[in-house]
Amino acid sequence: NLVLGSKDYNAYLFDMRQLDKPTMIHKEHVGAVMSVSWSPTGQKISTEGYNASLIIFGYRSGHAWDLYFTKRMQQVFAVKIS
Repeated sequence: NLVLGSKDYNAYLFDMRQLDKPTMIHKEHVGAVMSVSWSPTGQKISTEGYNASLIIFGYRSGHAWDLYFTKRMQQVFAVKIS
């Protein structure tokens, strides 16, 4: 599986055998998705948006599992979940 972040505020999950359409679209960001990372178990995906929000999604869920954002957060350009 492959996850791609996009400027249209979404993260797209693709099956490598069928790249013509995404199998899941993760839609919770309010800015461009700058970085995407898989959890070590492969069950969760973390994404970081241009507005400095960090969102964790379930692998097969289109909605956020957890969201991190505060006014004091600085711009983040890479995310790694462990």
